Amino acid sequence: MPYTVAEFVADCRKSLIQDSGKRGQDDVYSHLLKLLADPADLLSRIGENAAPGRYAIHHDPITDMYVFAHVYQDEGRSHAHDHGPCWIIYGNVSGRTDMIEWRRLDDGSQEGVAKLEKEKEYSVTAGEAAIFRNGAIHSTYHPAGPSMLVRVISGDMDSVWRHTFDPAKGTIKDRPPKEKTAATASH
Repeated sequence: MPYTVAEFVADCRKSLIQDSGKRGQDDVYSHLLKLLADPADLLSRIGENAAPGRYAIHHDPITDMYVFAHVYQDEGRSHAHDHGPCWIIYGNVSGRTDMIEWRRLDDGSQEGVAKLEKEKEYSVTAGEAAIFRNGAIHSTYHPAGPSMLVRVISGDMDSVWRHTFDPAKGTIKDRPPKEKTAATASH
């Protein structure tokens, strides 16, 4: 019997209510792996041949957990970035996502300066996931061709301070919270 999105959300809520820290995050990671192992219900929500884009799957108002599906066709790369005080888990339904985890070497005392070094590089393929704890710095790359991933996030990315980094230049740029209007509700 397939593991449904509703079961996934209920399991995540239970885990995060019991422990919103590392243990709860690890449980959400395990629940996501279970969903990725049989993504039939997830695919039925957005369609197996969904157009490229971001699809809001669920927001749990009790734990403030968001679930999005992202469909890619073209090559794409993100700058090194963090998710501020939030944790995030990326899981691939199909295709491949290359990840780089970065370590910050400076103490943050110089405005606009951030010295980073690559800590770890790896690929996440169908059925696999990667977790990034609060404040972790990472970058992603999607090769051309169809791929779908699920992002599970512990908060509203539009309402928190985040940062973008340029490892080659040794710089950091603040990404302040966005002003909310009735028309803007992206995460």
